[in-house]
Amino acid sequence: LDEGEARMYGEVQRARRFNRSLSLATVAFAGEFNTAELDRLTHQARLEIARKYLETHVAKRLLESTFPGDFIVYHDGKFILIFPEATEDSVRIQLQKVAEEVNGELGARLRIGIAQFPDDECTLTGLIERAEAETRAMTWRPDAEKPAKPAPLAPKNYVSDRKSTRLNSSHTDISRMPS
Repeated sequence: LDEGEARMYGEVQRARRFNRSLSLATVAFAGEFNTAELDRLTHQARLEIARKYLETHVAKRLLESTFPGDFIVYHDGKFILIFPEATEDSVRIQLQKVAEEVNGELGARLRIGIAQFPDDECTLTGLIERAEAETRAMTWRPDAEKPAKPAPLAPKNYVSDRKSTRLNSSHTDISRMPS
C-alpha cells in the first residue's frame, strides 16, 4: 500500500485543492463460495501454482546450462533460446541434459525442438516455426535417439524478416534476470 497510499493522498489533496470530486471504493470477497465453485477454483489454482513452479525450475536449469552469450526468452508458455556459434548436436546434448535433470528431479518431461541457421531456416521467424514444429512432433525420453527432422515447412526465405520477428510485449527476457 505504501506507493499506492502516497498516490491516493496526492489525489485527495488535488481534489481538495481544485475543489473537484473524487470517489474511493473498496472491493473485497464476501467470503462465500458454493462448494462446486470452490473445488474448481482450488483445482485451477493448484494447476497454476504447479505450472509456475515447473517453469521456474526449468528456467533455473536453462540459465545454469547456458553461457553468457546465449539468449533465453520466455514466450507463450515456452522458452526460446538462441545459441550463437553453436552446432545443433551440441545444443541437443546440452538440452537433453537439462531434460534429464528436470525429469529426474520433478518427473516432468520436456519437449525440445532445434532449428539450425542457415541449414534449416534463415530467418528468426522461420527458425522459431521450425523448432516449434519439431517440439510438437516429439517428447523427450531418456532412452530416445536423436529425432528425425520434420519435413520442411516451406521453401527457405532469404529475405529479412525484421518486422515479423517481434514476439510481442508478453515475452520475458530471462537471460538477464538475477539468479
